[in-house]
Amino acid sequence: MKEFDPLGLDHIVLRVSDQEAAQRFYIDVLGCTLDHVNARISLVQLRFGEQLIDLLPGRPSAEGLDHFCLSIRCADLGGAVALPPRP
Repeated sequence: MKEFDPLGLDHIVLRVSDQEAAQRFYIDVLGCTLDHVNARISLVQLRFGEQLIDLLPGRPSAEGLDHFCLSIRCADLGGAVALPPRP
């Protein structure tokens, strides 16, 4: 039984030591557009096609992937959450 349908990658959050330089790279080199800025949490959100790349400041020891979010379609989200983890 299929509990949900995968739709794709919604967003990825990266920790970067130089947020301004990273933003310039993603906009100037990769063609992202600025989608949103949340100054309260120092978040810069960039649009890359249908997906988002979020940039958060990070110390050199914590640089890299913070998290990613997969988008799904699910008629019974509570039932899907209650599923046992799969290896």
